Amino acid sequence: MIFIDCKKGQFTAQLDLKNPNYKNVYLILRGLLSVKNIKDDLYSLSYRDFKILKEKLDQFGLVSGRKMSKEALELYKRCAAQDKRNQDIKDGIHNDAISKSLAGKLDYSLP
Repeated sequence: MIFIDCKKGQFTAQLDLKNPNYKNVYLILRGLLSVKNIKDDLYSLSYRDFKILKEKLDQFGLVSGRKMSKEALELYKRCAAQDKRNQDIKDGIHNDAISKSLAGKLDYSLP
């Protein structure tokens, strides 16, 4: 149904024309924001759009026939780790460690 690979740090999705769910997958894929058509039935998409595509396919029960290359899986793992790190920073999980490392190094006095 769909094969996920990566090229130049972007995910690519190759659709199978012979799959009976082609139209449904095509509509979901084309509804994403940053999807670009590279050539016939080969699309480039960002990490965020890849996550949304995966959720939508799961939601509509289009789970059979999905494949992913090892390179795309490694890219996904790197992006997911970076996403988690960014979310941890936003949530302030590292604030105590940063405060301790900066203790005594910053001058809070006014001139």
